[in-house]
Amino acid sequence: GFTLIELLVVIAIIGILTTVILSSLSAARAKASDAKIKSEMAGIRSQANLYYNDNNNYYGAFVGLDCSATDPNDDNPNMFKDDPKIIDLIADIENIIGVGNMECFSDGFDWVVNSPLMTTGEQWCTDSSTATGGNGIDPNNPVKCLP
Repeated sequence: GFTLIELLVVIAIIGILTTVILSSLSAARAKASDAKIKSEMAGIRSQANLYYNDNNNYYGAFVGLDCSATDPNDDNPNMFKDDPKIIDLIADIENIIGVGNMECFSDGFDWVVNSPLMTTGEQWCTDSSTATGGNGIDPNNPVKCLP
């Protein structure tokens, strides 16, 4: 048999290995979440282009910090309220980051969507000019991403 000390050493080693594996898994999950956010943002851009073409070259005006807080009684068309695919993509991102953490703006002819990433906390931004990146929204032009 084994002595009590040998068994305790083995249990301690297993505990250390388990801790290392679990921390690696949580980092991998966060990176996967970031990849999903970036993918959904690309989907929003593609769907916004379709919405624009289908709606006489107009995105609809929307100003709000919370992408999902559109007023259903608002009769003004806008892609964040009227396009079910964009609504679903925003909901997918909000399932990862939490409701109310995305920013969406549109002046009718340009739009921007911004979301925090899980691993770094930096912002991931995409807009109607096909700019995409981790710099957030331009404070001087709220429908554009920072370069």
